[in-house]
Amino acid sequence: MRTHRLLVVAMLALVAGCGAEEQPSPEPSIDSSFRVGDVKTFALPLDAYRLDGRQQQEFTEARLRLVKQCMEKLGYAYPLPPSIPGFLGPNEKRFGLADPKRAATVGYHDPEEDERSRRLAVEQTMTEEQEVTLNGPDGGAGCNEEVARRLGGWGLSDLVESLSHKAYAQGMADSRVSKATEGWRECLKAAGHDYPDPLEIAGDPRFTTEAATGLEIEVATIDVTCKTNVNYVNTRAAVETAYQQREVEANRAALDEVRTQNEKILAEVAKVNS
Repeated sequence: MRTHRLLVVAMLALVAGCGAEEQPSPEPSIDSSFRVGDVKTFALPLDAYRLDGRQQQEFTEARLRLVKQCMEKLGYAYPLPPSIPGFLGPNEKRFGLADPKRAATVGYHDPEEDERSRRLAVEQTMTEEQEVTLNGPDGGAGCNEEVARRLGGWGLSDLVESLSHKAYAQGMADSRVSKATEGWRECLKAAGHDYPDPLEIAGDPRFTTEAATGLEIEVATIDVTCKTNVNYVNTRAAVETAYQQREVEANRAALDEVRTQNEKILAEVAKVNS
């Protein structure tokens, strides 16, 4: 009987231990006075381990220049697209539309970004042979891969992107974000519009017109007003900042290696662009 009792106690302890391991991490504390400020320049903790806008542009210019050299060396023309800086800030629409001036003029459209994409598009009819030369055959390396090796990478870190996606998902599931989303939803309903989430409005098929319609401007303006009324953007930003900071602290050594690699990439970029 004593042996049986000991086995039962051991099994209960094991079950309790497993249950403890499966418990989700507690929600991190946030600063209730947190303010995003200018959404164009707002930065999250993991952004420190990415190339910033200027560095990304310099990297792209160096990469394309080397790709052109590689293609021409192998007998293929490769026209360079114009160098145009990005229009949107890195996190400008991470929490949905937040700028009342844009809401009142272009709604959910981004005419500046559309124009940038149009100008960057290069009409280039490539033969299968040229495609293979650029991107490589199956299991082989083409000019794109060769250049990435030369520069030390693609300017992006799988680790940083993975941690960013994780923190984003955790933030969206956070009770404080859920409360802010519910408040936003009720505010929008009171104004005669029904959407489940602020990030789904831009996908409304009625807003796929060439330019923003009166209805789109109306909804966008109410959307931003409701976000302000329930402190939606500041809450989202404060919560995701906390989750990202938790990931930074848990992955400090690996992220320091990413930063070191970025410095090496930028050194190679400087050599190419000099």
